[in-house]
Amino acid sequence: MNSILYLMSRIIKNKFRQLLNKPAMVILYLLAIAFLAYSLFYSFSSPPRQAGSENIQWLFVFFAFYLIIFYYSAVSKGLSSGSSFFDMSDVNLLFCAPVNPKHILAYGICSQAGKSLLGGIFLLLQGSTFVSLGLNTLDLLLFFGGYVLSLLLFEFMSLAIYILSNQKETIKRLIKVIALLPFLLLLLFFLNNFQRSGDLKLALLSSVEKGALKFLPVAGWITESLRNYLSGNIREMGLSLLLTLLTGVLFLAVIILYHSDYYEDVLVATETAFEKKRAINEGDINAISNTHKKIRKGKRTLEGLGSKAIFYKHLLESSRSNRFFLLDGSSFLMIAGANIAAFFSKGDISPVLLLVISMYLQSFFIGTGRGMKELYSHYIYLIPESPFKKIIWSNGEIIAKHILESLFMFLLPLLFTNWNPVTVLLCALCRSVFSIFLVSANLLSQRIFKDVISQGFLLIIYLLFIIFVMIPGVIAAFAFYMAGKLAWGLFALSLWEAFLSLLFFYLSRGVLHNSDILTLQKKN
Repeated sequence: MNSILYLMSRIIKNKFRQLLNKPAMVILYLLAIAFLAYSLFYSFSSPPRQAGSENIQWLFVFFAFYLIIFYYSAVSKGLSSGSSFFDMSDVNLLFCAPVNPKHILAYGICSQAGKSLLGGIFLLLQGSTFVSLGLNTLDLLLFFGGYVLSLLLFEFMSLAIYILSNQKETIKRLIKVIALLPFLLLLLFFLNNFQRSGDLKLALLSSVEKGALKFLPVAGWITESLRNYLSGNIREMGLSLLLTLLTGVLFLAVIILYHSDYYEDVLVATETAFEKKRAINEGDINAISNTHKKIRKGKRTLEGLGSKAIFYKHLLESSRSNRFFLLDGSSFLMIAGANIAAFFSKGDISPVLLLVISMYLQSFFIGTGRGMKELYSHYIYLIPESPFKKIIWSNGEIIAKHILESLFMFLLPLLFTNWNPVTVLLCALCRSVFSIFLVSANLLSQRIFKDVISQGFLLIIYLLFIIFVMIPGVIAAFAFYMAGKLAWGLFALSLWEAFLSLLFFYLSRGVLHNSDILTLQKKN
């Protein structure tokens, strides 16, 4: 055990030394910590407001839905390559060392718990949201703890599923059925409530209030324990939490006892993750995009000259890899969420509120699309055109995708709401341009920080930067709104976002003059 403690102390010390060699990063981390401390202080010092029970029930719905995404990911990984708590350095140093395997497993669990803590930091930034719902700092920390615990248990679940189902198709099919069964029970519970009430919104919230989430393993149990705590039902909270912990113990028992040596099962997932990281470092796009999915031939052909050819190539790749062309799973998730919220509210929710919520979510989930991948190959550098033009066309596909998303998100609710069509169109425009702005901001972060800044702990700095540069546009929009000209306010905000997008794309053009991004440099 002393060797494990020594290794952990060395890792922490080396990371700290690396950080001290980058003064700019130290400043960024200090700013992030200060912003996090302010959020916690605000939730601690502000008196909780009175909030309706309906709003808190919606909080549980969104929290459970967010955890279900990780539940689905854990099951999918478990049925394919499995999960791992280790890096290749751990494999080289620990797996060959005369150390108790249970101590090594404990080290892996602690390491994964640390990663989960960092991954959940964004939740601690929601202090003002919790205050508005009548909750306090302790409630915020409990939600944070539930989130971290769920991520840790999902990693256990993924590895346990892989150990049980590796090269066993019958067991894989059985696990799929078991994984889907809780959702079927939840659906039946919801339909029963809907049959009694006749109202979708009332049936959904009533299902949550009656404890329907207890049908969902881990994600639902953790959410139920939080709900019971806030409602004062300590006994039910203890039962849900105990069931969650026992499930984690069961997963660990499968990992340790099912095989006499879990090293081989862990090694597959570790090698898979390591090879993907190495492929990214070496710019090997073929290895990164290697997939077993069926490729559709499609009817599209390559068109365009110069940098336009990159745009049409991306359209062709999207049509071959995706049944619905530009729209993928995340697109349908955003579209469905917006339309369901508009339908359940019966017109009470405004398109502007929906715009604000969608823009907030986009700040966390925006990606860089195929345009960033083009920087890993040499073809885009050989096109004899201006870097700015090549940057725009190489990101054309993801720009088109977000425009299409925005149109479906805001235009479809016109069928069952009394929203103003002009306001709806301007909201769709504002969200489209904001998405383009986020793509350009991520690209600029590659140019400046040699990494995507929206990952890990620097997410806080990323959000601060987004808020700071958006202040002039928000002030202009608010001024028009106070003057009774909401449409002009949305238009002014869209213009500011468009200006920032073009500016950031222009500032990013240097990546096509020199391959100075760290991930593009070959490592010996």
